[in-house]
Amino acid sequence: MRQLLTWAFAALLAGPAQASDAPPIALPAAMEGMRTVQPLDEPFNKVVNYESDGEVFSLYLFRPTHPNAALWFERAEAILTTLWKERGLGEGGETRRLSVVGSSVPNALARSFSVSGEYKSTGLAVAQIGDWLVKVRASSRTLDRDAQLARIEQVLATITPPAGAKPPNPLTLPEPCPAEEAGTKFQMLLNSEAIAKPNPETMLAAGAILLADAQRMAGGEGSLAAAPETYCRAELPGAGPAAALYHRKNDAGGEWTALLADSGTSVSGLKTLIFDKKKTKEGGMITANGLDKTRAILFARGIPSPEASFVPAARLIIAGSKEAYVAVAYGTQNIEVSLPK
Repeated sequence: MRQLLTWAFAALLAGPAQASDAPPIALPAAMEGMRTVQPLDEPFNKVVNYESDGEVFSLYLFRPTHPNAALWFERAEAILTTLWKERGLGEGGETRRLSVVGSSVPNALARSFSVSGEYKSTGLAVAQIGDWLVKVRASSRTLDRDAQLARIEQVLATITPPAGAKPPNPLTLPEPCPAEEAGTKFQMLLNSEAIAKPNPETMLAAGAILLADAQRMAGGEGSLAAAPETYCRAELPGAGPAAALYHRKNDAGGEWTALLADSGTSVSGLKTLIFDKKKTKEGGMITANGLDKTRAILFARGIPSPEASFVPAARLIIAGSKEAYVAVAYGTQNIEVSLPK
């Protein structure tokens, strides 16, 4: 077992570069003619809201689990259109590809909409800067749709570019999965057996594998963020705009990832190895991938389906250390192991 763990950690040390813990930019503390309202300053999630009598403008800076502006723009647009649908969402303009915050190639998507009622327009943008994203949400009682989009671009242009940010990931979305594949891939293992009392070596070994998988999924070579064309999007019944489900094309192993809402968090079903009584066997895990940590529940028989995973994953996110999990400090080499109480 010690040798297996040594190999696992050696592979991690030789692996791809990790996500940066430090934000690459700073959000403007103030905006001319507007007051700053309810700023949020957390290590991996920063928000500044600006308001005036006729304007609402919000900037979000966060480190998502899959750093790709197109993936999270789709999530943000789905949430925005759902929220505004009953309030009088009108016609949307063309989705614009932008090169902002010092990027020499397109690294952002932006779109604005006409709305009825007390507001005249609303809009959004998502830009990638290194391993982080900047999201813009704006609504106006005075600006029309085109002026709203121009203002969003203008505000993004005021953000000081970072030095040496890595190139952005492709601004493309995975295509829909073929119907015949989508129908068979996700009908598996609805009754996977959760491991109630894994031993410390099992948890630590799974933690090493989990860290490698978290890095791979986060944006490494071949990941959903870096190579979206190698994935496809499947339907997740009942999820609506709350989640987008993806899996790798032609993957017989059944691994999957669901991006949740538009906040940068996700849930995944991954293959792993289970070490028990000096035996090694293939198992699975559900991972709840937050902005700061990835937590996992281990399963003895393969990967649970997405439909069976959201309740235990939600428990991981809410309960934290009260559950049995492997917690990995995302973007570092540290593995925190918590055994069942």
